[in-house]
Amino acid sequence: MFRPCWFLLPALLVGAAQAQIADTPRSLAMGGAVRGDPVGSSALLRNPAGMSRSYIYAAEAAYTRAAPSNVNTGGLNIVDSKTKPSVAVGLAYAYQFTDSGEPANDGHDVRLAFAHPFVPQVFNVGLGLHYLHLDRDVTVDDKKEVDELRAFTLDAGLLFSPTPAFHIGVVGHNLINTDDPGFPRQAGGGIAFTGELFTIDFDALADFDRGEETKAVLAGGLEMLIAGAVPFRLGFEYDGPTDQKWASGGIGFLDTRTRKEGNQLNIAYRQSIEDSKNWIFSGGMVLFL
Repeated sequence: MFRPCWFLLPALLVGAAQAQIADTPRSLAMGGAVRGDPVGSSALLRNPAGMSRSYIYAAEAAYTRAAPSNVNTGGLNIVDSKTKPSVAVGLAYAYQFTDSGEPANDGHDVRLAFAHPFVPQVFNVGLGLHYLHLDRDVTVDDKKEVDELRAFTLDAGLLFSPTPAFHIGVVGHNLINTDDPGFPRQAGGGIAFTGELFTIDFDALADFDRGEETKAVLAGGLEMLIAGAVPFRLGFEYDGPTDQKWASGGIGFLDTRTRKEGNQLNIAYRQSIEDSKNWIFSGGMVLFL
């Protein structure tokens, strides 16, 4: 197994697509700033404690495309807090593949998460088990090598809601060291205000592995509900370890004709501010069952 050197970090990291191959359009559109307001699949992937904050049974299928790496990701996420409200369960699978003829960056991301509402609607805890299986082509001294990642790690989270509108999330990502710059150990959290028509979320994480010293990852997101059926989202992220800035946005469409929760179609776009060729597109459908 070949392990990449740190000087290859910029080539290996394709923005958020490499560091988080499984994602949702909502999270992507809000700059990843959903740790203080984690719901459904966003909770499963960003703060597992949020899975038990409400009673839902939801399935989300999503597709993501990243440039200039030409990496595609297809994923399916399921969150169930209805069958047994005392223990919410989430299952996620994502497959990442590169266009034919491009350097390979292929593999699997599998997650199994659990959450428990210690104090319903007020204090939730969650734990996410995470397995990664990736193969990447890396050129070193004009020779092509294969960087193989076979790693088991975990995420953990808390969600405290002192009022129905104010939330504090605390998370740890990749707490078991993967020894891979694409999946670093991170810890921090977010604060969120959730109103009837809009949500504001601010996240801050400490990144312990991508570089010689700990650096910050900062993000902010806004979600507005227009006409009761169209969520409009904006986001910004500063990634300290790579000194990259990202702007993002997205829109959703809710169908509330047959279900109280409303099935959702979501799309999102994320753009590097420094490099116009570095972007990510995502689209997905959420079904409430």
